[in-house]
Amino acid sequence: VVFFPFPFVFLFLSFPSLFPFVLFLFFPLFLGKMIGTGDIKVLAVLGSVLGPRKILFCIVTAFLLGAVESLFLLFFRCDWRQRFLYFFQYLQRAYVERSLPPYLVPGKRPENIHFTIPILGSVLLLYLGG
Repeated sequence: VVFFPFPFVFLFLSFPSLFPFVLFLFFPLFLGKMIGTGDIKVLAVLGSVLGPRKILFCIVTAFLLGAVESLFLLFFRCDWRQRFLYFFQYLQRAYVERSLPPYLVPGKRPENIHFTIPILGSVLLLYLGG
């Protein structure tokens, strides 16, 4: 019988197998400052606990919940025409420069959401909804 002095050591036993997947999936979003390192760490730890199938459900559900939250904020708190214009200019700039510049509005308060809230919602849907 192997004894581990800390129970959380088990969290990291399957972490190396999911780390390349999470890094490959979220690194481009991190480079564009569209997702934070804390969100990536939360998803990586959840992936090591939940396993590949459940974490994939949580990632997809979290992005869908985040999209709903973002659309709500876009239409009720921002000028949505200006944001769409900025988004298409951003895509054009990314295509011309062949890089992924940070997606931030200069000179304004960043319009961002805390992605851990949709992540929490996805975990709750996983365990409470089925």
